[in-house]
Amino acid sequence: MSFFENENVKKGWKNKKRFLLISIGLIVIAILCYFWGAYRANIIKKEALDLENVISSKSVGSKEDKRVKLKIYYEPSKVSEKVGSDEAFYIVSDNDYYYMAKMYESDAMRITNSITENGYELVGYTSEIPEEVKKFAIDAYNESFEDELDHPLTIADFESVFGDVCIDLVKDDMTVFSLQYGLFAFGMILGGSLTISALIVIIIYKKRVKKISDEDLRILGEEVNSAEAVFYDRGNVYLTRNYLIDVNNLLYYKYEDLFWVYKHIQRVNGIISYTGLMVSTNDAKQTMMFLNAKGNYERIIEQLLAKNGNLLVGFTKENKEAFKELKKKVKEEKRNKA
Repeated sequence: MSFFENENVKKGWKNKKRFLLISIGLIVIAILCYFWGAYRANIIKKEALDLENVISSKSVGSKEDKRVKLKIYYEPSKVSEKVGSDEAFYIVSDNDYYYMAKMYESDAMRITNSITENGYELVGYTSEIPEEVKKFAIDAYNESFEDELDHPLTIADFESVFGDVCIDLVKDDMTVFSLQYGLFAFGMILGGSLTISALIVIIIYKKRVKKISDEDLRILGEEVNSAEAVFYDRGNVYLTRNYLIDVNNLLYYKYEDLFWVYKHIQRVNGIISYTGLMVSTNDAKQTMMFLNAKGNYERIIEQLLAKNGNLLVGFTKENKEAFKELKKKVKEEKRNKA
Protein backbone atom coordinates (compact mmCIF):
# COMPACT_ATOMS: atom_id res chain seq x y z
CA MET A 1 0.00 0.00 0.00
CA SER A 2 1.36 3.41 -0.99
CA PHE A 3 1.57 6.44 1.31
CA PHE A 4 -1.48 8.24 -0.09
CA GLU A 5 -3.59 5.07 0.03
CA ASN A 6 -3.18 4.97 3.79
CA GLU A 7 -6.57 5.61 5.42
CA ASN A 8 -5.25 8.20 7.88
CA VAL A 9 -3.44 10.09 5.13
CA LYS A 10 -6.57 10.05 2.95
CA LYS A 11 -8.59 11.26 5.91
CA GLY A 12 -6.28 14.28 6.27
CA TRP A 13 -6.90 15.22 2.62
CA LYS A 14 -10.65 14.68 2.96
CA ASN A 15 -10.71 16.97 6.01
CA LYS A 16 -9.20 19.76 3.93
CA LYS A 17 -11.84 19.37 1.24
CA ARG A 18 -14.53 19.19 3.91
CA PHE A 19 -13.18 22.40 5.47
CA LEU A 20 -13.46 24.12 2.06
CA LEU A 21 -17.01 22.86 1.51
CA ILE A 22 -18.09 24.03 4.98
CA SER A 23 -16.57 27.46 4.31
CA ILE A 24 -18.39 27.77 0.99
CA GLY A 25 -21.55 26.53 2.73
CA LEU A 26 -21.32 29.44 5.18
CA ILE A 27 -21.18 31.87 2.27
CA VAL A 28 -24.23 30.22 0.69
CA ILE A 29 -26.16 30.43 3.98
CA ALA A 30 -25.13 34.09 4.33
CA ILE A 31 -26.47 34.87 0.84
CA LEU A 32 -29.73 33.07 1.66
CA CYS A 33 -30.04 35.23 4.80
CA TYR A 34 -29.65 38.33 2.65
CA PHE A 35 -32.44 37.24 0.30
CA TRP A 36 -34.54 36.29 3.34
CA GLY A 37 -34.21 39.84 4.67
CA ALA A 38 -34.82 41.38 1.23
CA TYR A 39 -37.90 39.17 0.73
CA ARG A 40 -39.34 40.17 4.10
CA ALA A 41 -38.63 43.84 3.38
CA ASN A 42 -40.35 43.69 -0.01
CA ILE A 43 -43.46 42.10 1.50
CA ILE A 44 -43.68 44.77 4.18
CA LYS A 45 -43.13 47.56 1.66
CA LYS A 46 -46.05 46.30 -0.41
CA GLU A 47 -48.21 46.25 2.71
CA ALA A 48 -47.51 49.72 4.09
CA LEU A 49 -50.21 50.47 6.66
CA ASP A 50 -51.82 53.79 7.55
CA LEU A 51 -50.10 55.15 10.63
CA GLU A 52 -53.42 56.12 12.20
CA ASN A 53 -54.70 52.54 11.83
CA VAL A 54 -51.61 51.17 13.56
CA ILE A 55 -51.90 53.68 16.42
CA SER A 56 -55.61 53.02 16.94
CA SER A 57 -55.22 49.26 16.63
CA LYS A 58 -56.15 47.26 19.72
CA SER A 59 -54.31 44.13 18.63
CA VAL A 60 -51.96 42.50 21.13
CA GLY A 61 -48.26 42.77 20.33
CA SER A 62 -45.63 45.32 19.52
CA LYS A 63 -46.50 48.19 17.21
CA GLU A 64 -42.83 48.83 16.40
CA ASP A 65 -41.15 48.08 13.06
CA LYS A 66 -44.40 48.24 11.09
CA ARG A 67 -44.10 49.66 7.59
CA VAL A 68 -46.45 52.69 7.57
CA LYS A 69 -47.43 55.67 5.47
CA LEU A 70 -48.80 59.06 6.38
CA LYS A 71 -49.88 61.95 4.13
CA ILE A 72 -49.08 65.30 5.72
CA TYR A 73 -50.26 68.77 4.68
CA TYR A 74 -48.07 71.03 6.83
CA GLU A 75 -44.35 71.39 7.11
CA PRO A 76 -42.71 69.36 9.91
CA SER A 77 -42.15 71.29 13.13
CA LYS A 78 -38.98 70.28 14.98
CA VAL A 79 -39.29 69.65 18.71
CA SER A 80 -35.98 67.94 19.61
CA GLU A 81 -32.81 66.59 18.12
CA LYS A 82 -29.98 64.25 19.07
CA VAL A 83 -26.79 65.95 20.18
CA GLY A 84 -24.12 65.61 17.51
CA SER A 85 -26.57 64.03 15.06
CA ASP A 86 -28.63 65.17 12.07
CA GLU A 87 -31.60 63.16 13.40
CA ALA A 88 -34.53 65.02 14.97
CA PHE A 89 -38.14 64.56 16.03
CA TYR A 90 -40.88 66.60 14.39
CA ILE A 91 -44.59 67.21 14.84
CA VAL A 92 -46.50 66.48 11.64
CA SER A 93 -50.21 66.54 10.77
CA ASP A 94 -52.61 64.99 8.26
CA ASN A 95 -55.32 67.63 8.86
CA ASP A 96 -57.12 65.39 11.34
CA TYR A 97 -54.49 64.40 13.90
CA TYR A 98 -51.01 65.25 15.07
CA TYR A 99 -48.21 62.68 14.97
CA MET A 100 -44.55 62.41 15.81
CA ALA A 101 -42.04 61.80 13.02
CA LYS A 102 -38.34 61.06 13.23
CA MET A 103 -36.18 62.10 10.29
CA TYR A 104 -32.95 63.73 9.21
CA GLU A 105 -32.96 67.52 9.10
CA SER A 106 -32.04 67.38 5.42
CA ASP A 107 -35.14 65.26 4.76
CA ALA A 108 -37.30 67.69 6.76
CA MET A 109 -36.09 70.56 4.56
CA ARG A 110 -36.75 68.55 1.39
CA ILE A 111 -40.24 67.60 2.59
CA THR A 112 -41.01 71.22 3.51
CA ASN A 113 -40.10 72.32 0.01
CA SER A 114 -42.08 69.49 -1.59
CA ILE A 115 -45.42 69.77 0.20
CA THR A 116 -48.26 70.86 -2.10
CA GLU A 117 -51.98 71.35 -1.60
CA ASN A 118 -52.31 67.64 -2.26
CA GLY A 119 -49.99 66.91 0.65
CA TYR A 120 -46.83 64.82 0.87
CA GLU A 121 -46.72 61.11 1.73
CA LEU A 122 -44.24 59.92 4.32
CA VAL A 123 -43.25 56.25 4.27
CA GLY A 124 -41.22 54.68 7.07
CA TYR A 125 -41.24 52.28 10.00
CA THR A 126 -42.89 52.74 13.39
CA SER A 127 -40.66 53.41 16.39
CA GLU A 128 -41.13 54.12 20.08
CA ILE A 129 -41.00 57.73 21.24
CA PRO A 130 -38.44 58.62 23.95
CA GLU A 131 -39.83 60.14 27.15
CA GLU A 132 -37.79 63.34 26.79
CA VAL A 133 -39.22 63.85 23.29
CA LYS A 134 -42.74 63.47 24.64
CA LYS A 135 -42.07 66.31 27.08
CA PHE A 136 -40.72 68.59 24.33
CA ALA A 137 -43.73 67.79 22.12
CA ILE A 138 -46.24 68.53 24.89
CA ASP A 139 -44.47 71.83 25.67
CA ALA A 140 -44.58 72.79 21.99
CA TYR A 141 -48.26 71.90 21.75
CA ASN A 142 -49.11 73.90 24.87
CA GLU A 143 -47.22 76.88 23.54
CA SER A 144 -48.94 76.75 20.14
CA PHE A 145 -52.48 76.32 21.51
CA GLU A 146 -52.12 78.25 24.75
CA ASP A 147 -55.17 80.45 24.02
CA GLU A 148 -57.38 77.49 23.08
CA LEU A 149 -56.63 75.18 26.00
CA ASP A 150 -58.58 75.21 29.25
CA HIS A 151 -55.47 73.91 30.97
CA PRO A 152 -51.98 72.85 29.81
CA LEU A 153 -51.56 69.26 28.70
CA THR A 154 -49.20 66.89 30.55
CA ILE A 155 -47.22 63.79 29.62
CA ALA A 156 -50.28 61.76 30.59
CA ASP A 157 -52.11 63.34 27.64
CA PHE A 158 -49.37 62.61 25.11
CA GLU A 159 -50.74 59.45 23.49
CA SER A 160 -54.24 60.91 23.11
CA VAL A 161 -52.72 63.74 21.04
CA PHE A 162 -49.77 62.17 19.17
CA GLY A 163 -50.27 58.41 19.47
CA ASP A 164 -48.05 55.74 21.03
CA VAL A 165 -45.56 55.35 18.13
CA CYS A 166 -43.95 57.66 15.61
CA ILE A 167 -43.19 57.28 11.93
CA ASP A 168 -39.44 56.81 11.62
CA LEU A 169 -37.81 57.84 8.33
CA VAL A 170 -34.32 57.19 9.69
CA LYS A 171 -34.91 53.50 10.30
CA ASP A 172 -34.25 51.41 7.19
CA ASP A 173 -34.47 47.77 6.09
CA MET A 174 -31.04 47.03 7.52
CA THR A 175 -32.19 48.19 10.95
CA VAL A 176 -35.55 46.44 10.95
CA PHE A 177 -34.17 43.19 9.57
CA SER A 178 -30.91 43.37 11.49
CA LEU A 179 -30.98 39.62 12.22
CA GLN A 180 -31.07 38.60 8.56
CA TYR A 181 -28.63 41.24 7.34
CA GLY A 182 -26.42 40.74 10.40
CA LEU A 183 -26.21 37.01 9.65
CA PHE A 184 -25.42 37.88 6.04
CA ALA A 185 -22.54 40.18 7.00
CA PHE A 186 -21.20 37.77 9.63
CA GLY A 187 -21.50 34.77 7.32
CA MET A 188 -19.78 36.52 4.42
CA ILE A 189 -16.87 37.69 6.56
CA LEU A 190 -16.43 34.36 8.34
CA GLY A 191 -17.16 32.21 5.30
CA GLY A 192 -14.95 34.32 3.06
CA SER A 193 -12.04 34.22 5.52
CA LEU A 194 -12.37 30.47 6.02
CA THR A 195 -12.64 29.85 2.27
CA ILE A 196 -9.44 31.78 1.61
CA SER A 197 -7.71 29.89 4.43
CA ALA A 198 -8.96 26.56 3.09
CA LEU A 199 -7.77 27.35 -0.43
CA ILE A 200 -4.34 28.37 0.85
CA VAL A 201 -4.08 25.15 2.88
CA ILE A 202 -5.07 23.05 -0.16
CA ILE A 203 -2.64 24.85 -2.48
CA ILE A 204 0.25 24.41 -0.02
CA TYR A 205 -0.70 20.74 0.46
CA LYS A 206 -0.71 20.08 -3.29
CA LYS A 207 2.63 21.83 -3.72
CA ARG A 208 4.13 19.64 -1.02
CA VAL A 209 2.69 16.53 -2.70
CA LYS A 210 4.50 17.45 -5.92
CA LYS A 211 7.77 17.97 -4.05
CA ILE A 212 7.81 14.46 -2.54
CA SER A 213 10.05 12.24 -4.64
CA ASP A 214 8.99 8.74 -5.70
CA GLU A 215 11.64 7.27 -3.43
CA ASP A 216 10.40 9.25 -0.42
CA LEU A 217 6.83 8.18 -1.20
CA ARG A 218 7.91 4.55 -1.25
CA ILE A 219 9.73 4.92 2.07
CA LEU A 220 6.90 6.86 3.72
CA GLY A 221 4.38 4.30 2.48
CA GLU A 222 6.38 1.48 4.08
CA GLU A 223 6.78 3.46 7.29
CA VAL A 224 3.10 4.41 7.88
CA ASN A 225 1.78 1.00 6.83
CA SER A 226 4.14 -1.04 8.99
CA ALA A 227 2.98 -2.70 12.19
CA GLU A 228 5.34 -0.48 14.21
CA ALA A 229 3.71 2.78 13.14
CA VAL A 230 1.69 4.59 15.81
CA PHE A 231 -0.96 7.10 14.72
CA TYR A 232 -2.30 9.82 17.02
CA ASP A 233 -5.71 10.90 15.78
CA ARG A 234 -5.54 14.10 17.85
CA GLY A 235 -2.92 15.96 15.91
CA ASN A 236 -2.87 13.60 12.90
CA VAL A 237 0.68 12.52 13.58
CA TYR A 238 2.49 9.30 12.75
CA LEU A 239 5.43 8.04 14.77
CA THR A 240 6.95 5.31 12.63
CA ARG A 241 10.13 3.30 12.93
CA ASN A 242 12.29 6.12 11.56
CA TYR A 243 10.06 9.12 10.94
CA LEU A 244 7.98 11.80 12.58
CA ILE A 245 5.15 12.57 10.11
CA ASP A 246 2.58 15.37 10.21
CA VAL A 247 -0.21 13.96 8.03
CA ASN A 248 -2.20 17.23 7.83
CA ASN A 249 0.68 19.34 6.53
CA LEU A 250 2.72 16.63 4.79
CA LEU A 251 5.80 17.35 6.90
CA TYR A 252 8.15 14.51 7.80
CA TYR A 253 11.51 14.27 9.53
CA LYS A 254 13.88 11.51 10.45
CA TYR A 255 14.29 11.24 14.20
CA GLU A 256 18.04 11.65 13.84
CA ASP A 257 17.51 15.04 12.14
CA LEU A 258 15.57 16.50 15.07
CA PHE A 259 17.38 18.96 17.33
CA TRP A 260 14.82 20.54 19.69
CA VAL A 261 11.10 20.19 20.40
CA TYR A 262 8.75 21.93 22.79
CA LYS A 263 5.04 22.49 23.31
CA HIS A 264 4.08 25.95 22.07
CA ILE A 265 0.99 27.66 23.48
CA GLN A 266 -0.35 30.77 21.74
CA ARG A 267 -2.51 33.06 23.89
CA VAL A 268 -4.62 36.05 22.86
CA ASN A 269 -5.68 38.32 25.73
CA GLY A 270 -4.79 35.54 28.15
CA ILE A 271 -6.96 32.96 26.35
CA ILE A 272 -5.36 29.98 24.57
CA SER A 273 -6.03 30.31 20.83
CA TYR A 274 -4.05 27.25 19.73
CA THR A 275 -1.40 24.79 20.86
CA GLY A 276 1.23 23.13 18.71
CA LEU A 277 4.54 21.31 18.75
CA MET A 278 7.50 23.46 17.72
CA VAL A 279 10.02 21.24 15.97
CA SER A 280 13.59 22.34 15.23
CA THR A 281 15.94 20.35 13.01
CA ASN A 282 19.71 20.07 12.71
CA ASP A 283 19.71 22.53 9.80
CA ALA A 284 18.37 25.23 12.18
CA LYS A 285 14.87 25.29 10.72
CA GLN A 286 11.74 25.50 12.88
CA THR A 287 8.24 24.30 12.08
CA MET A 288 4.96 24.37 13.99
CA MET A 289 3.27 20.96 13.84
CA PHE A 290 0.29 19.07 15.25
CA LEU A 291 -1.98 22.00 16.09
CA ASN A 292 -4.45 21.24 18.88
CA ALA A 293 -3.29 17.69 19.49
CA LYS A 294 -4.62 18.20 23.03
CA GLY A 295 -3.37 15.56 25.49
CA ASN A 296 -1.02 13.84 23.07
CA TYR A 297 1.90 16.28 23.20
CA GLU A 298 3.58 14.76 26.23
CA ARG A 299 3.32 11.25 24.78
CA ILE A 300 4.64 12.39 21.39
CA ILE A 301 7.60 14.16 22.99
CA GLU A 302 8.30 11.12 25.16
CA GLN A 303 8.40 8.87 22.08
CA LEU A 304 10.61 11.32 20.18
CA LEU A 305 13.07 11.38 23.06
CA ALA A 306 13.12 7.57 23.09
CA LYS A 307 13.99 7.60 19.37
CA ASN A 308 16.63 10.34 19.68
CA GLY A 309 18.49 10.53 22.97
CA ASN A 310 20.24 13.79 21.94
CA LEU A 311 16.97 15.63 21.40
CA LEU A 312 16.53 18.86 23.38
CA VAL A 313 13.11 19.06 25.02
CA GLY A 314 11.30 22.06 26.51
CA PHE A 315 11.35 25.82 26.10
CA THR A 316 14.23 26.59 28.45
CA LYS A 317 16.95 29.23 28.46
CA GLU A 318 19.63 26.57 27.88
CA ASN A 319 17.79 25.10 24.89
CA LYS A 320 17.22 28.54 23.37
CA GLU A 321 20.93 29.28 23.65
CA ALA A 322 21.78 25.90 22.13
CA PHE A 323 19.51 26.57 19.15
CA LYS A 324 20.99 30.04 18.78
CA GLU A 325 24.45 28.51 18.58
CA LEU A 326 23.21 25.95 16.05
CA LYS A 327 21.92 28.73 13.80
CA LYS A 328 25.30 30.47 13.97
CA LYS A 329 27.03 27.20 13.09
CA VAL A 330 24.73 26.48 10.13
CA LYS A 331 25.09 30.03 8.88
CA GLU A 332 28.87 29.83 9.11
CA GLU A 333 28.92 26.51 7.22
CA LYS A 334 26.83 28.00 4.42
CA ARG A 335 29.17 30.97 4.26
CA ASN A 336 32.22 28.70 3.99
CA LYS A 337 30.61 26.63 1.21
CA ALA A 338 29.86 29.78 -0.73
